[in-house]
Amino acid sequence: MQEANRGLLAFVTQTGRFPLGQAAIQHQQDSLFHLSQRAVEKGARLVLWSEGSSLLLKQAEPALLARGQAFSARHRVYLLMALGVVMPGPIWAANGTSVRPFLENKTILITPSGQIANVFYKNHPVPLVEPSRSGDGQIPTLATAYGRLAPSICYDADHMATMQQLGQKRIGLLLLPAGDWQAISPFHSYMAVFRAVENGCSLARQVSGGLSLFVDYRGKVLARHDGYARGDNLTIVSLPVNNVSTLYTRFGDWLAYAAMALLAGFVLQAIRQKRPIKRKPISTLFVLPVA
Repeated sequence: MQEANRGLLAFVTQTGRFPLGQAAIQHQQDSLFHLSQRAVEKGARLVLWSEGSSLLLKQAEPALLARGQAFSARHRVYLLMALGVVMPGPIWAANGTSVRPFLENKTILITPSGQIANVFYKNHPVPLVEPSRSGDGQIPTLATAYGRLAPSICYDADHMATMQQLGQKRIGLLLLPAGDWQAISPFHSYMAVFRAVENGCSLARQVSGGLSLFVDYRGKVLARHDGYARGDNLTIVSLPVNNVSTLYTRFGDWLAYAAMALLAGFVLQAIRQKRPIKRKPISTLFVLPVA
């Protein structure tokens, strides 16, 4: 990813030099809406893109948002657009020693009326490799006729404390666009399933470069799609949107802390058992026979 970022630097600082890149971006956006159209035709009421599906310049964002709003209003569906918005200009921060955050890794949730319900910025950008603006630590919620929805992005689900908001806010379905690579697929997707079980909600993890998983609040896999398999990355699934109360939501990491305390107790007990017992020396009287 660091090598990819080096290649991205010229694009950020010299945006007018890459007409082929701009054409590729436009083609990618057309492909996203084509797949979204197919999903709607198959009965989808909510369409979810994978993380950073459309990489675009900041000045092109209003046009793409207008296209997304028109799509949602025309088909009366929810649309979660996952964008990587590049803010062009000098790369280095004012101090000249660090790269400024020139990327907005975010989602935009649009309602069936074509209105923007919320804009969410990834709360935990990947350290050292993702120069993006961080969110405010909150997970926004949206009450719908189906239940309560909430967006987050990929690496956010690795942070249990942040994900506890799902249970606290009674979220029924976590929309988790993600972008993985082959070395961590499918393990990263399976890790996210724990967040759904802990917080009693369903999970839709649409992934590019990895395994997409769609599970209910018990962790039961209702659909999956391997991003490295042949064909397009389109999955249609029916998911429950409801929240169940869990001990984790009520008491937090009590099981982990209890396990740590129990382990510490076992270690202390083992140390005591192996400690040598100090005994008082016993004087021995030897009686020698007299010749």
